[in-house]
Amino acid sequence: MDKLVVVLVLGILVLGFSGCELFVGKGMLNEILRSLERSVYVSIDGDDGNSGLDPGNPVRSINRGIQIALDNNISLIKVSTGVYTPGNGLENGFNGVKLINIYRDRFIIEGGYGRDFSSVIGYSELDGNGSLYHIIFISNSVNVGIRNFVIRGGNANGSSFPDDVGGGVLVIVSSGITLTNVVILNNSAAYGGGIFFAGSENNTLSGSVLNNSANNNGGGIFLWSSHANVIQGEVSYNYANYGGGIYLYAVTNISFTSLTNKANTNYGIFTNNNCSGITGLDSIMWGTGALNNVPDNVNQ
Repeated sequence: MDKLVVVLVLGILVLGFSGCELFVGKGMLNEILRSLERSVYVSIDGDDGNSGLDPGNPVRSINRGIQIALDNNISLIKVSTGVYTPGNGLENGFNGVKLINIYRDRFIIEGGYGRDFSSVIGYSELDGNGSLYHIIFISNSVNVGIRNFVIRGGNANGSSFPDDVGGGVLVIVSSGITLTNVVILNNSAAYGGGIFFAGSENNTLSGSVLNNSANNNGGGIFLWSSHANVIQGEVSYNYANYGGGIYLYAVTNISFTSLTNKANTNYGIFTNNNCSGITGLDSIMWGTGALNNVPDNVNQ
């Protein structure tokens, strides 16, 4: 296997990326390049006293992995499967995973790896057990990717912003954030039970947002003064006073692509305060019969 990797790397150097694609295919090539990339390793069986720089010495907490990556100019953090909880892989306190002031061309936290970190085999689960305001907190950051995670059990029950928004994920003044193959479920907040975007743009959410709740608006997703974002996947079984599925406030140029929106309470999508540039509404797969959004799909 080592000889094969060497041959492929030499092929990349001699032929260039596009030429190598002809021999191994783009998907396989990406996997090979990712396996060769320096990474930080996080495992539920790890120890924060470890280096985290090789698969045999993973750290235990994701925030420790983030710090090691930043200190060593590494852009990929690999997280093994398992359930990460406060004090056991997640931070105790307000935010389970913190990404603040990340300015990189690329910074990826990729879950779902097997314990040997050779390949992705499923999801890593982040469970706040109702004791964290936010499972993932992203602020003033660019080009951060979150992949292959179940995000559950956040409870943003604080008295004021930001502690009362975004029980699952909170994104503040950030751009180029991608959440891919994520399942955001069973989170709660006053606003944006599953995920809350504030003053953020050019972000993409691709996954399932299920069974989240908000005491006020945006049970599944709340976008506030955020622009040029993309939502795709499924938003279903969420509850709020307004916008059980998705609540848009002063939002421009949002795109819904390949989206299922069903069984949300108090509208599948609710818009407020001069939202504009909404595209993809006609392509949404709405629920029918018992899976209808109540009282309607959209409030306009």
